[in-house]
Amino acid sequence: MTTAGGLARAPSAEGIPDATSPGYHCVESTMRSAYENGYQVITLTDCTAATSVPEHETAITYDYPMFSKPMTAAEVIAEIG
Repeated sequence: MTTAGGLARAPSAEGIPDATSPGYHCVESTMRSAYENGYQVITLTDCTAATSVPEHETAITYDYPMFSKPMTAAEVIAEIG
């Protein structure tokens, strides 16, 4: 597994899109690490998975917003134009 720090070693990196899987465990760990290291984190909600739909929905609703900005891939693409 790649650490958030390893993903953002480029001098101009300000943020990290997070689409690791399976959803709850790996995504939460990666986003928390990036957040704690001062990065702006966007979690791609339609690019992650969990062991069940309720677990995935709970993570998106309650866990992801604590450490990131949850967005779909289409929302990110539209935002960066």
